[in-house]
Amino acid sequence: MGVKYINGLCLRILTTYEAYIKSVRKILNIKTNIPIYIHKEIIFFPICSIRKYDCIWINYSKIKVAYNDGDKTVIIFKNEERIRINVKIGKIMKLIENVHKVISYKENIIFYVENNIQKWYNLYWK
Repeated sequence: MGVKYINGLCLRILTTYEAYIKSVRKILNIKTNIPIYIHKEIIFFPICSIRKYDCIWINYSKIKVAYNDGDKTVIIFKNEERIRINVKIGKIMKLIENVHKVISYKENIIFYVENNIQKWYNLYWK
């Protein structure tokens, strides 16, 4: 799976990969390995530079646990499949921290819209 696939998912939510990346960089100040939030069950993050041929994208919402295995990380998914990747657990935790920033931002937007929709309706459409 690569950027072409991710861009296809972005198009389904009416954006492009490039536009999404620019927005996240500007609003959340995440510069690299930017998580892609498509839906609460589809939140991908790359474990390395997306320019690398062997870049792996992980769906955060499917992770059960991640743990240190020497200088590598083991990720166990909710379906009990596991992968061992050549990335230290500290970097994975930083990437997951960035996922949480994106999730928090999305949840706050939804809360804000839900709590102001009637006010906007009265202001603009009545």
